[in-house]
Order: sequence, then C-alpha cells, then structure tokens
Amino acid sequence: MPFEESSPTDATGPRKSSRLIRFQRRITQIRFEKAKEAELKVELPRERTSFSHINAGEYFSFTRELMTAVCMKVELLSSDSIAVLYSDSNDWTAPHLIAPVELGRSILHLLPSAVFVVSSDEKYIRAGATRHEHAPGFLIRTPASQMLIAVQTPQREHGAPVIDVETGKLSGIESDNLTLFTSWRIVTKVLDRYETLCSFPPKSANTSGDLATRKR
Repeated sequence: MPFEESSPTDATGPRKSSRLIRFQRRITQIRFEKAKEAELKVELPRERTSFSHINAGEYFSFTRELMTAVCMKVELLSSDSIAVLYSDSNDWTAPHLIAPVELGRSILHLLPSAVFVVSSDEKYIRAGATRHEHAPGFLIRTPASQMLIAVQTPQREHGAPVIDVETGKLSGIESDNLTLFTSWRIVTKVLDRYETLCSFPPKSANTSGDLATRKR
C-alpha cells in the first residue's frame, strides 16, 4: 500500500513523523501478509465437499476420528462405490472397495490435482504380463495405454476387479501383453510443486525416478 512520508517541517515534529511512517509500514506489511495467506488458501487442495458432488474418477480424502484415507469415487454396475487407495489405519494393506455408507459423518476434501506416479525402477515394472498376473494395488497399462488399478472387494473370492483411473469405471482386460507397476505414489499440486500424499506399498521408498501415469 503506497503512503506519503511527512515533511521535516511538519508541525507534529520529526519524532512523531517517524512513528507515523513506521506505523504505516507495519500496516502495509500486515496487509501484504494477509493477502499472501489468502492466496495460499486458494492454492492448497483443501476444498471441502460432499460425496454426492464428487464425480466418478475424481479423488478425495476423508477423515474419520484419527484416520485419514485417500480415495477415488468409482462406478460399479451403475452404482456408486469408493476405492480406498490408501489409508493410514493399521489394517490397511492394499486398495479396496467400500460402500458410501461407510463414510458415515466423515469430513471429505476434494483433491482436484491428484495424480498417480509410478516408479521407473525396473524391479517394480513387469512388462509382457498376462491378464491373470495382477494383484490388488497393481497399476496396469494395457496395449491401448489405458491405465487401470486392481482393487480388493469385501468378497475375496470375486478376485481383484480393475478400475479405470481416468473414468472411475469398472473395466475388463481384453488382452495380455500388459505392463504391471507394483509400486506407485499419489501426488497433488501445492502451489508450484507436487507433494506426495501416499504410496504403495505403504513403506516403499521409490526414489530412483518417476513416470506420471495420469494428468488431470
């Protein structure tokens, strides 16, 4: 905020004029800091939402008591479901499906810039795999470059269905010659950089390089 300095011949005297200048500068600093804080709040991915306002294929987090999870809304046979991609609960092992009713009164936040990033380390990549080799948590790239993720269901005997990470819809695998990624993380944009939200396997340290698999 621009301001004018008092003249040395001001009747109020140089001491009071100096105090006025310092006061005006402090006001300017406070206003700048508040403007900067407001800008940060706009940039941070903390948009509170409700499940009904989330589209299939969109990512969100929910918090319940002391547990936080990163999820994707999915569409299974024309009904809504939730793929829990990561949870910091002690019993979480791999992405799995839950019913919307399990959200209860949880607090939901939309993650509009979330993106999967797979490790480029060869030990986490299986090229030329068949459709029967995937397991819950694996990211799958088809010959047509479709990206899928395998998830668990409450009924383990139903196998590991696969979800299209772009559309959030249940998908079939029509061919072999797949590329399986057994290690990945989900990142989200914060200001001018991406920060990791979670990873799979949970305690995996993938620092050898990354390949983005989805861009929103």
